[in-house]
Amino acid sequence: MASDRFISYSTWKWFDLHRKNSSQPVYRYLYSKLRPPLKDATLASGLAGGTVERGEDAPQMPPAVGAPHACEIEYAMGNLHLVHDYAWTKEDYKVSNTMQEYFANFIKYGNPNGENLPDWPNAEAKDKTPPVMVIDVESKSIESDNDDRYIFLDSQYLKNK
Repeated sequence: MASDRFISYSTWKWFDLHRKNSSQPVYRYLYSKLRPPLKDATLASGLAGGTVERGEDAPQMPPAVGAPHACEIEYAMGNLHLVHDYAWTKEDYKVSNTMQEYFANFIKYGNPNGENLPDWPNAEAKDKTPPVMVIDVESKSIESDNDDRYIFLDSQYLKNK
C-alpha cells in the first residue's frame, strides 16, 4: 500500500487523467525483465541497481518479486555494455533493443509501434481494462488486471477532499 500511495497511484492517476482528457494517444508499460546475476561473487545487489561488497554489514536485499525500481535504466539507455557488474545475456540485449526501438519510435512519431515489434495499443478513455505493454524477453500487450486498487485509492482521496 505504501508503494502504491508513493509512486504507483500517482503515476496511474497521471495516466488516467491524460487518457480521459487529451486528444493524444496514451501508452502504458510495465518493465518486467530482471537483471542477470552479478559476475563477482564478492558483490551483492544494492539499492537502485548499485552493488555493495558482500559481507556482514551489507544490507540483505529481499528476493525480487518483479523488476525492482530503476532496473530498466541500463536497458532503456542501451548501455548494458558499460555496466560490467552483471552477466548480461543475449536476452538482456534483446530487451534493451526492444525498449529502445519503442522509445525512439514514440519520440519520432508519437507512436511506439514499428516494424518487427509486438503491437502496443494505446489506452482509450473508456477502457475498463486499459492495455499495458509488458516489456520483457517476449514483450506483449495485456489487459490491466490491477487498476481496481488505484480506483479504490482514487475514491478514498476524493472522499477526503
